[in-house]
Amino acid sequence: MSTNAPTRWQRTTTRVLQAILPPSLPTPKSPALPGVDTKLCHDFLTRYRTGAPFLPRFAFHLSVAVFLLSPPLTRTGLRPALSLSPDRLQLHCERLAGHRIYLLRQLTLMLKTMAGLVWGADPEVRTALHLAPYPPDPTTWRTD
Repeated sequence: MSTNAPTRWQRTTTRVLQAILPPSLPTPKSPALPGVDTKLCHDFLTRYRTGAPFLPRFAFHLSVAVFLLSPPLTRTGLRPALSLSPDRLQLHCERLAGHRIYLLRQLTLMLKTMAGLVWGADPEVRTALHLAPYPPDPTTWRTD
């Protein structure tokens, strides 16, 4: 297996981020926007794994695990979240974001934030929003 191939956990995490932030449909006032891109997400997760401190990485991975195992808490099924039908998965996302337990809402916010970081850096999304694409990441601050 090459070092650039995503791990099983990265593929699962990517699917969770794509469920949290799905593509939008076009409306009369706004164009359709793509969801979280798989390739960009894998690249982001690789950089995040090597560049982020332990505690934020732990919180992010804990958020993914709780998202996967919490459908019984949102009464959307007894299977892991990614095994739910698309409609049930969307309902799970909505219920988790508005859950009465504050910690579950916070974990959902962590996932939405991470998905937003990947989504907002996508050149297609930035073009659709009439913004210039970001230049390549120089990654110099981590080594200085």
